[in-house]
Amino acid sequence: MRRSDLFPNRWLTADQIDGEMTATIANGEPIDFAEFKQPGKDVPDRKPVLYFKAPKGIKPLILNKTNFDKLSDIFGTDDTEEWAGRDVLLVAVDVDVAGETKRGIRIKPSRKSQPKSQPKPRSDEEEDDEPPF
Repeated sequence: MRRSDLFPNRWLTADQIDGEMTATIANGEPIDFAEFKQPGKDVPDRKPVLYFKAPKGIKPLILNKTNFDKLSDIFGTDDTEEWAGRDVLLVAVDVDVAGETKRGIRIKPSRKSQPKSQPKPRSDEEEDDEPPF
């Protein structure tokens, strides 16, 4: 039995991702806030949490600035409502945290949501049937 089976986490962790996983962001407003009590602090920290609708049973991800910025880049907007229903690739990676290497989650564009290259529209000159010489 694994530690994660004995002490389940409420949030998505890198241990729950087998290398990488495609996930679909929840519909509506996919971001909410959760409060986290910190030792030695009277006031809990509020952190953004990203919710997913697929795959079934996926836990929410505590969103850091790095992943928020990456989502903004992928979708071309920092308006989180515009992210709803879109696919992303969640990748378990080694990250440096205060001089220590730990497992973390990074977000990349999903392969199936990549824009397909469109052929360039032809200009009027190219549509002319006459040879260019």
